[in-house]
Amino acid sequence: MKKSADYELFKKSFQYGVVYGLIGVVLVTLEGHAQAQYMVRIQPMKMAAAEALWDSEDPAALSLFTIGDEKNRKDVFAIKIPGMLSFLAYNKFSGEVKGINELQREYEQQYGPGNYVPPVAISYWTFRLMVGAGILMVFIAFWGLLKIIKENYYFSPRVGKLFIFSLFLPYLANSTGWIFTEVARQPWVVFGVMLTKDAVSPAVSVGEVLTTLIGFTLVYAALMVADIYLLKKFATGGIVSTKEGI
Repeated sequence: MKKSADYELFKKSFQYGVVYGLIGVVLVTLEGHAQAQYMVRIQPMKMAAAEALWDSEDPAALSLFTIGDEKNRKDVFAIKIPGMLSFLAYNKFSGEVKGINELQREYEQQYGPGNYVPPVAISYWTFRLMVGAGILMVFIAFWGLLKIIKENYYFSPRVGKLFIFSLFLPYLANSTGWIFTEVARQPWVVFGVMLTKDAVSPAVSVGEVLTTLIGFTLVYAALMVADIYLLKKFATGGIVSTKEGI
């Protein structure tokens, strides 16, 4: 295979990118695991919604794929790994993870009448998109590490496109993670302290909120377009030598 003049520089760049990417994604995964265990203790309803766990279980099974009846709070179809949710929550294959129905009854007694169940479908799927994107990043990073170990830097066009599109995985994980965080804590703006309905400011109109939202969306959309343009421009432009760049 004929090597371009930029081969060694791109090779070194790939090596650094894979190593730092692998370290980063592993550390984020470990931190996410710790936060999930904290969430089980502090906001158990959020974890129950993330797993569409209607009734408390001990040991608790981890949902791989669930189609649920949110209105009647029951599974229509589910594929689960027995004991795995307990392991993620307590680092052992036993331990109770409270379900939505039990927590709803507890919150009614503690906070008064009301619906304390967040939108389960949104919570469930955004959580899986976040975790799924993270798992894909781990696999891609280890795959890249294997390429480095084998000193094989050849990529088929299909695999090359896969690596390029993997650039969007952190954005997907970050966005769905924040959606999950905000949706799954409803109806609270501050869990156990203030309901979202009580946090609405009477001094801000609907029109002002909508205008601000549209404005921020347009600004970030413009930044995204500029970011993609610059990434493509410099990624496809090759590496310019120091003398040529002066």
